Amino acid sequence: RGIEKGRQEGWEAAMQEAMEYVKQAEQRGIEQGRGEGKSWNFRRALR
Repeated sequence: RGIEKGRQEGWEAAMQEAMEYVKQAEQRGIEQGRGEGKSWNFRRALR
């Protein structure tokens, strides 16, 4: 049971990191200019 709990916490931490990464990448995409495909994908996802 201890292993499963550790795995769950690791998964949540990984999700948290992914969210932060997406936020930062989104900021960079907006700063670089909205013509790029990445920022376009972010804008579509945000709608």
